[in-house]
Amino acid sequence: VFDPCDFHENVRIFLTPDRKTPTISLVDYLNRFSDWKHEASTFVITLIYIHRFIRECGPNAFNQFSFYRVFLTAFTLAAKWIVDEPLSNECYAYFGGLPVADLNEFELQFSMILKCQFFVSEEEFDRFVSMPILELLTPIAPK
Repeated sequence: VFDPCDFHENVRIFLTPDRKTPTISLVDYLNRFSDWKHEASTFVITLIYIHRFIRECGPNAFNQFSFYRVFLTAFTLAAKWIVDEPLSNECYAYFGGLPVADLNEFELQFSMILKCQFFVSEEEFDRFVSMPILELLTPIAPK
């Protein structure tokens, strides 16, 4: 049984408050991001950040109630790491369907969860690029 009280506060904020999934389908949501003119590496680093999030918080922290918020936050941070002139948080929040204040708070909490470890080595990047999709989707056991 899913219980949001099982999570630390900085993880709990990623859960939808009413425990309802957004009305937009997952495929349509992800297509919003693919329509942007971001480097493909932004998507790879987004996946790396999500894997780090899962490793720190446990596989149950990344679920149907948190996916959209976690993905948007990881994508925003990855774009800021990769792109010389990233979009503003207002733009990311608009396309992600969230108030900018929420995205700002998610970004802060996500950064704390990752301990501000945003650097991705070439080896880690290459490992994710060559990883089979099923392995990417397999939850990682917490530390």
